[in-house]
Amino acid sequence: MPLSVIGADLAQDFYARLAGKDAAVLILGAGEGELACALARRGHDVVAVEPSSRLLTAAIERREADAPKASLRLVNADPRTERLGRRFAVVLLPRNALGLAHDEDEARALLSTVAAHLAPDGAFALDAQLEPPPPPGDAPPPPRVTPHLRERRDGQLALHRLELFRLTAERLDELLREVGLEARERYQDFRGTPPDHGAALQVVVGGPSSGTPPD
Repeated sequence: MPLSVIGADLAQDFYARLAGKDAAVLILGAGEGELACALARRGHDVVAVEPSSRLLTAAIERREADAPKASLRLVNADPRTERLGRRFAVVLLPRNALGLAHDEDEARALLSTVAAHLAPDGAFALDAQLEPPPPPGDAPPPPRVTPHLRERRDGQLALHRLELFRLTAERLDELLREVGLEARERYQDFRGTPPDHGAALQVVVGGPSSGTPPD
């Protein structure tokens, strides 16, 4: 029963480049395991957390088919509250996981999990559909991209509109600072394009900020 976010496949190479070689990687939001298996096949020690039992089952099946000998641990848990008791060189919050939060408290909890597992010299990355700033002057607002979920069930393809939680870029920066993280690079796509004024998608790369709060 394949489940995917339309247009979300371009992130894999970006995150693989960030992970580099042999880094321990934590993925918060494994989905069906595409990214987790890809990184594990490259030799990374990967732990991937996924709250949906159905998606985790699909990820386990993918691991058994695509990466049976790789170092990949799949955890069925809530990424807002899970604490694994270890640090990672790279922590990823992919596939607009922040958009699945219901409010700022849940978004802050997700970012707190990133901070709790990130090594002092580590890097985190996330992609998020943000609320764009108002256009300057009398310019029309940019078109709002509405993501859809594609699901095949019993041979039938269905599309479901996703109502996602959105932050402004400024508020995201504030939440990052509150949990002891900071953004260091931003892009509007996975090709490394600098964000323009109306870009909704932001890909953010960063690390621990000075004065990171204790666990």
